[in-house]
Amino acid sequence: MHTFTHNTMSSLLHLQGVIIYKVTETEKTFEIKIGQPRKPTKCEHCLSSNIIKHGTGKERTLRHGINIGGKTIFLKWKSRRFKCKDCNKTWSVKPPKHLVTGKQHSTKYCRQQALRTLQTNSFGNTKKQTGLSYRTLREELHKLMSTKPLLKIPEGKLSLGIDEHGRAKGKLATTVTLIKPNRQLLGLIPKATSVELIKWVKSNMTYRQRIRVKEISMDMTKSLRKQLKWLFPRAKFVMDHFHIIAYLNQLIAQEYRFMIKYGNLSKEDKDKLPARTKGLGIVRLLYQGGKYWTEKDKDKVRAVFEVIPRVAELWYAKEEVRAIYRESLSKDEARERWQYVLTLMPEVAEKTFREKLEEILNYFDNKTTSGFTEGVHTKIKLLKRLSYGLRNSQSYVEKLELGFVEPELLISNHTN
Repeated sequence: MHTFTHNTMSSLLHLQGVIIYKVTETEKTFEIKIGQPRKPTKCEHCLSSNIIKHGTGKERTLRHGINIGGKTIFLKWKSRRFKCKDCNKTWSVKPPKHLVTGKQHSTKYCRQQALRTLQTNSFGNTKKQTGLSYRTLREELHKLMSTKPLLKIPEGKLSLGIDEHGRAKGKLATTVTLIKPNRQLLGLIPKATSVELIKWVKSNMTYRQRIRVKEISMDMTKSLRKQLKWLFPRAKFVMDHFHIIAYLNQLIAQEYRFMIKYGNLSKEDKDKLPARTKGLGIVRLLYQGGKYWTEKDKDKVRAVFEVIPRVAELWYAKEEVRAIYRESLSKDEARERWQYVLTLMPEVAEKTFREKLEEILNYFDNKTTSGFTEGVHTKIKLLKRLSYGLRNSQSYVEKLELGFVEPELLISNHTN
């Protein structure tokens, strides 16, 4: 048996404002009988002071959620009843509002503890650990996220990151992040469409906040730009250099695989190409810059460059782009170096880069990237795996956004 004083129990279990009458320990639970500390002074109906005791009400069991030694805490609330001599009406004293609301069967602290558990667990696992139903968890989650705890937009100039991520098979969702002056997730949009984007921005950002957005970092897709220019009239687009390098790597891989499969290579040329080994494949090696290549890797790459010169041109173009981002001191210098890179590009890629060259060069104004947004996507993937799938679009957004809520917002503040 555990022995606790009244003050220790009240502080430990956040039961300020009530009286602890008795603590009973069973094999799996602690049952704590609690009650109101004082007699009411007025009638609930007519506010008369002429009241008398009128028996006791039905005992009410509340799940408190805190575990001590692996045992669940249950509160037994047995309220007193009173009667008004003036209006002849009776009533039972309800538990304090900071403890429980209405006819709920669990305390507010229990529900907040469940939300902290839900941050890194699925609904099913949270249900097993806390004893709360799926419906209750959904209600508490919606109640918290409807207060928009992530939307703390600071003053001053703003830089946003907007990108798409895979929600489910064949479905995309949109991620909206704040890159400058702070780094934080602002929200998730369950569909990657212009209608949903406009709806979200208008619902969550005021016009004054929107005109303070000076930069929007995005990938190379052409979608949403027209709508974003209308929503954020003073913002300029910055094409993220991570996606540019990824696109160039894709061109290299396509060229290499096409030549291997459909190219008119002679038997002698095919014999020069390296055979498949247990190490990194040729495509993976071509993704790299050569800094970490071994001598064996360099021999493989040289053989590929000799047999397929076009792959060598694309690889050197990609490395030149990396050097531009690493070495250029101004936008004008980067523009001149990009002109040479464009001469090495295939027709479609050259047209794409020429159209978006100003967005590419806007990086050199403030060195803004989508690195934080990509980090958010990594965490989203982890949260999706922990959640074992989320079919409902509202649950998808609220459950994943919960993973980014500061823990301080999920700590209960009990007052008398």
